[in-house]
Amino acid sequence: MTKNKGFTLIELLVVIAIIGILASVVLASLNTARNKASDAAVKGSLQQIRNQAALYYDGVGAGSHGTQAAGVCPNNATVNLFGDSNIKAMLAQASLRSGGNGGVGSGVTTYSNTYCYSSGDNFVVIAKLATGDADSAATVTAGPDTWCIDATGAVAAYTYAASTGAISQAFSTNKCTASN
Repeated sequence: MTKNKGFTLIELLVVIAIIGILASVVLASLNTARNKASDAAVKGSLQQIRNQAALYYDGVGAGSHGTQAAGVCPNNATVNLFGDSNIKAMLAQASLRSGGNGGVGSGVTTYSNTYCYSSGDNFVVIAKLATGDADSAATVTAGPDTWCIDATGAVAAYTYAASTGAISQAFSTNKCTASN
């Protein structure tokens, strides 16, 4: 009697299960890396906004940032700092990279996931990060999920809270402060 050489069904199922577990671990790691890359892109866009704001200020003069009430960044501004086409492009990128609308769509008048304020020589821009899980003003997460820049060159990471905490303090003081 000859013995057939080969794998049993149980052996094949075990190998397939192991491959499936390894694949799920790799995919989870890739998703984390993708979110971190999006966060780096948001931070880079905000850095470019600060650079463009300095150029805008140099070109227009003192007190030139204009007045923009604190809130979601407008995509229809025509005057002040947030009316500058270069800054609008960076706000769109920050919005898109953080999972927002990029300021595009029928009837869309804001760059979702971005928050702006300006007054005279000061400005503050805050954008949500992709690794954060804040979906609304009522949501406060365990860790920083937004990034802030201001006219002084300061940067800070915040936990999103539209009406309380460090973000509203950033708007009221015209500058980013230490992480909350």
